Amino acid sequence: MPELVAPPLPTTATLTVHVAPHGDDRYDGSPKQPLATLEAARDAVRARAPQGDAEIVVHGGSYFHDAPLRFDERDALPGGSSLTVRAATGETARLVGGRQVTGWERFEGEVWRARVQAGWTFHALFEDGVRAVPARWPKTGYLEVGQRAAETMLETPAGPVPSGEGRSSFVFNAGDLPRDADYSSAQVYMWPGAASWNWFSQTQPISRIDWDSRTVHVPHRAAWGIDQGSRYFVQHALALLTDPGEFYLDATQGWLYYRFRGDPARAEVIAPTVRRLLDVRGSAPEHPVARLNFVDLDLFATDFVARYDLPIGEGDDVPIVVGPDDLEHDGMVRLENAEHITLEGCRLRGAGLSAVVLRKHARHNRVTGNLIEDIGYNGVYLSGWYLGEGPFSNPRDAFVNRGNVVSNNRILNGGRLIGHGSGVMLVQSGDNTVTHNEIARMPRYGVSFKGLRFGVMRAEYYGQAVTWDNHWDFLHTRHNNVAFNHIHHVLEDTQDGAAIEAWAPGQHNRVHHNFVHDVRSPLPDGMTMGLYLDDASDFFEISHNVFTRVSGSRRFSTCGLIKGVHNVFDNNVFVNCDVEWGLVFEEVFGERNDHLRLTRNIFANVWRAQLWRFVGNHPEKLSQSDENLIWDARGEAPTVAGLMPDAADSIGDWTAWRANAGGRFDGCSVVADPRFVDAEHDDYRFTPDSPAHALGIVGIDVRRCGPDEHFPFDLEGERR
Repeated sequence: MPELVAPPLPTTATLTVHVAPHGDDRYDGSPKQPLATLEAARDAVRARAPQGDAEIVVHGGSYFHDAPLRFDERDALPGGSSLTVRAATGETARLVGGRQVTGWERFEGEVWRARVQAGWTFHALFEDGVRAVPARWPKTGYLEVGQRAAETMLETPAGPVPSGEGRSSFVFNAGDLPRDADYSSAQVYMWPGAASWNWFSQTQPISRIDWDSRTVHVPHRAAWGIDQGSRYFVQHALALLTDPGEFYLDATQGWLYYRFRGDPARAEVIAPTVRRLLDVRGSAPEHPVARLNFVDLDLFATDFVARYDLPIGEGDDVPIVVGPDDLEHDGMVRLENAEHITLEGCRLRGAGLSAVVLRKHARHNRVTGNLIEDIGYNGVYLSGWYLGEGPFSNPRDAFVNRGNVVSNNRILNGGRLIGHGSGVMLVQSGDNTVTHNEIARMPRYGVSFKGLRFGVMRAEYYGQAVTWDNHWDFLHTRHNNVAFNHIHHVLEDTQDGAAIEAWAPGQHNRVHHNFVHDVRSPLPDGMTMGLYLDDASDFFEISHNVFTRVSGSRRFSTCGLIKGVHNVFDNNVFVNCDVEWGLVFEEVFGERNDHLRLTRNIFANVWRAQLWRFVGNHPEKLSQSDENLIWDARGEAPTVAGLMPDAADSIGDWTAWRANAGGRFDGCSVVADPRFVDAEHDDYRFTPDSPAHALGIVGIDVRRCGPDEHFPFDLEGERR
């Protein structure tokens, strides 16, 4: 066997183990005798117990996995040493969460089939690295529910209650579903709730179809009614398999049916075998896996699930995260009871669920310089313990998901299978750094902060009473630094979302120097926001960001919808947005919206109706608003809605606004052209004669946003 050549990276490794596809696990792991599997290489490092750093060098080729590759506390080397698993320099080491499917034969027309092991069930497929889809109807877009199924009433000791048909069935419009298809193994992908909501998607098997009443039944109740106008499509029926890139699996008989995009004789078809490819998990928080580095690897293809549900809930009383824990928090790479783990320079593609999950106890881990694309759910998902759960006696000890870094990544094309996916989602996770990422092509959010609002918290957690004054102590999505990110083309398949969104997280999150553009809901009446501080989003600092090309419906669209208390907006640029209102400040559900500060911001060409709209009249709604620069190229003078008790319909012009409340607001603000260097080409610095200088507003160079010059992949996804 020829000796493998692996140009060394700068390293202090005292032990190096080599792995190659042509190796043998009976070998010694030297360049001349590489091992065949990463599991054997891991075990070799454990057995040799190095007293310094160690590395596993993975040589070029594909490594197919039928089970997750697992690392635990036994891989935490002593004395602060680290174990690095890396691709050999200049080689592509591909870890695949599936198997190749071969032996294709023509079935009917352009549809082919191949034998697979009977009972092997999978919910994704890939041809030459490109995701295929279950055969579906309609081929693109959605159908709309004709009407909500009628509810019957059940007698209970507490009185009559609805039976739930409106949550577990719906009536479809005549002619919408092909009647000649066999739907016995089919699924429905849907957005339950009132037709306009489209908050969370759900995938359920179809239990039966009653053709006489045109009713589709599913076995599990949705969180809300499946109402008239709710969007859905059906999938996974052989009769629907008509287009290239569609598949159907008959797991019982062991046949996979597929229509190829390319040449069946040359194509590589991969069917997933695992939902989790890399499992990095200590046995307990006090026994964490630590100091592992995964560098320059290609991770490809993990599976989705047969069913993705929402919780049963009423109205706003819904848990902070939806879905069963083992599904909601699964991912291609999953860390738990993990500290000082690094994922760097890797390509992650084709995750069935989230690409990277940092769950429960996860501290000081780094996700940097990775290309993350074609994602079933979230790109990077940081999620601590649910509120009130875990072996804790106080909220301080429960704050265990913290201090992680997500930086210099490209996170693209998320939410492919779960439509409320985000680029980065933070749930009960704090003290994190999320910087210099590009996040694009997301169905709902770019970056999302999640917690639980005071109005729906329980009376106590961990044996401690919850009050208004202490409730933030229980909310761990706090002190996060989200900066210098380039976020664009989000909210692409739903509404009531934004590029940067928060719902009831903790205090003192900073959002600054981000470049946000091209945000628009595809729904005719969809709510579109560039920035969304939703219910009880408190104590945010929003500064030095650019929001542009946000556009939306006349029903509701704004550069930013602002709820919560003590939020600060300073030196932001809102420019060239086709929306009803520049900003909306809103108090709902009894959650306060007050003590807001609005200083040194630019609002240029960002309103159709009013510059600002205030909903709710707390006497300290605004603590300060001044030194803002406002401009409309149409020559329209700015108007303000709300907080104007003496104005007709509480809408006043700029002069009236400045005289309002004893002249407290915007006395030094200016209505004038901000004179950007070149806004048409996204240069938001100022010319020397700009009025921004006198107001103390600093121009923003968006070239600093997104991955830096050291990002290891080019725009085509090739390694540099």
